[in-house]
Formats: sequence, C-alpha cells, structure tokens
Amino acid sequence: MKQLKFFALALTLLMGISLTSCFNDDDNPIVSTSMFVRYDGGYYGASFTTMDGVRLIPTDQSVMLTLTEGLYNLNFQYNRDEVPEGAKEITITLLSDPVRLDRLYTSPESGSSVSNAALYAFEYTYNYAGWPTTLCPMLYDKTTMIYPALFWRAVVADDDAYEEELAKHQFTVTYEVKPAEPTVLYLYVNHNVTDEAGEVVSRTVNNVVMYELNIQAGVAAIESAGQKMSKIIMIGKCNSSSDNMEGAQEARFEIDCSKYNFD
Repeated sequence: MKQLKFFALALTLLMGISLTSCFNDDDNPIVSTSMFVRYDGGYYGASFTTMDGVRLIPTDQSVMLTLTEGLYNLNFQYNRDEVPEGAKEITITLLSDPVRLDRLYTSPESGSSVSNAALYAFEYTYNYAGWPTTLCPMLYDKTTMIYPALFWRAVVADDDAYEEELAKHQFTVTYEVKPAEPTVLYLYVNHNVTDEAGEVVSRTVNNVVMYELNIQAGVAAIESAGQKMSKIIMIGKCNSSSDNMEGAQEARFEIDCSKYNFD
C-alpha cells in the first residue's frame, strides 16, 4: 500500500488543506495543490469533500469507481478564475490517483497495551521551501482525526524494502474518559515493531505515515453521558534520539476542541 515517505510531502498536504497553494504564481490562474479530503461514495457525479465543506468534483470520474469511503490524499489542480468567491463546488483535474489513508480504530483502555519501540514525537515543526509548518494530530471532523505517526525506521535500499520495513510497525490507540474529566478524551498511542527472532535492526531515520484515526467510540462515551467533548489529550512514549524505549519519555499532545466548529 502506498504511504507518505517524507516529512516534506506530509507538510505540503497540511499546508494545502484550505484550497490555497502557498507556492502558486499570482499571475497564473491554475492552482495546483494537495490536501486531505473525504470520499463518501457515489456513482454519478461522485466527489470529495474538504474539511470546510467544499465539494471537489473530478472531471474524469472513472477513477472514482475504484474508491472506497474514507480520507484520501488528493493531488489536483483547478482554475481559480472559474471559481466564484464562497463557492461550495469546484471542478478539479486530478494530477495523480487518490491515495487512501490507512485507518486506525480506538478501543477502550484496558491497561494491557504496551510499546516496544518509541515514537519520535507527536509534533514536528519543519521549514519547507521557506514556510515554517507544524506537522501534528488534528481533527478532521468530530469523530475523525488525521494522525501523523512520527517514528524511527531503518535505512532501506528501495521501495520494496521500505514497504517491508513499514509492515513491521504497528500502531494501536486506546481511549479513556475519566470520571473526574467527563469532557476530555484521552488517547493512548502504542508503537510496536516486529522483527525476526534474533534480528537486530538499527533504526535511525525519521519517518511519517499518515493515518485516519476513528475516535467515534470515545466521542460516543462522552456524549452518552450528556457531555460535549472539550479536549483531546494524546499520550505516548517518545524519544527524539532513537527508537529505544529506555530513553523514552511520556509525551502529551492536546487538542482544544473549541477551536473546531463541529455540530
């Protein structure tokens, strides 16, 4: 399965999430950009929907028949001169096949989940082409997050070896709603690497894989008690020097849900 291999690409996707391109020539009406969008299915006039509710309709509908519901990395272009201000529908030309994000689901915290390899971090700030950008978890909608799993991987020789290395990394997320904090959703991220028996692998390269994280179960637990989610706190063991758990420290990343306008 195709994955996002480099920080720069993932950062570009997050920068392009609002239908603008930081790198576009003001004199050129053709805007080329990438962003995360949702595909909800359909056969006639099938489309993607952006985080802020804009419908993107590809001119070539043939690729849409091969897609399944979920979040995608979409690389496309459109003519801004043909888009009225405030438009809720935009006709686009796909520049490559959409790439679906792998999906993670949360399960109730049982205290039995552990990690055998540290994460790199929850948050990473990078200066890409002169644009300082922060790569971090974010809400896509009330029950869906975009989670950039930042971790250490081995040096690989080619794409096949890269895919083999990625297959060794597994991420699990459990949730908890504490009685003393009924509006806060705690998410515990665990990272496990499976190597062959006796195999010693040096992992020295920072890597990111983008996931669609379904948090519906945790949100339902909060709302079933008549509450509204106010905050998400992600917790995991991180090590900025290596994937060694001995040097890992507990890290937290908080999302203020009041900044999102979700029903």
